Amino acid sequence: MPKVLACFVKQAVVQIEGPVVVSLELPPETSPAWALEWAHPSDGRTSQAMVDLINWLRTLRDKSGRVTIDYQLGCRFDGVPADPDAFGNKCMGESITASMAKGFVIAYSGTSHAARLETPTKRAAAFLPDSIKTVEIIVSNGGSAWGTYNNSAPGPSPILGRQDLSGMNGIIPGQDPGFEYAYVIKDITASYPADTAPSVAQSKTASKPVRKKTSH
Repeated sequence: MPKVLACFVKQAVVQIEGPVVVSLELPPETSPAWALEWAHPSDGRTSQAMVDLINWLRTLRDKSGRVTIDYQLGCRFDGVPADPDAFGNKCMGESITASMAKGFVIAYSGTSHAARLETPTKRAAAFLPDSIKTVEIIVSNGGSAWGTYNNSAPGPSPILGRQDLSGMNGIIPGQDPGFEYAYVIKDITASYPADTAPSVAQSKTASKPVRKKTSH
């Protein structure tokens, strides 16, 4: 998925006149000291592929002078929010909206946040203006992704594809509620955590296949 995002950013830099803002579902503390965020890997946000993406974005930012990296999880709250999920989604949506003042925004978030839905909890994308379009990334053939599913140990888990979309590639109309568009790719390969104990990194424990769509 980070490689897909990099392709979008490359194209935006070519086609868009002016600044390009890349908004990531991470806290600001991940830049430049990411140790705490990466110490407890549970999903693709803390993968080696994400480290490579952020390093690449920093290089592109420094070379082009037009790219900004923003972070969606920078809100602060004294104590514990009454509803952490609702608070997090509102934080993400408002952070992405604020990034729009800096230029053309490409926001990369998980599927549950990226859908423009208001039930059972108002998702992050529901806080965004209509000028930002929601796009889900769908894997047609399947593959594997790093995560913890069904209380299994962290490790590469098989991902079911969308066989009904087999043979399709690129942008199509949205396939699920809350998305205006879908971007179909053929397959996906798990990226291991960037900083984790060998016993975890070598874990091959996998749950039953799940259907996964990571969106931005």
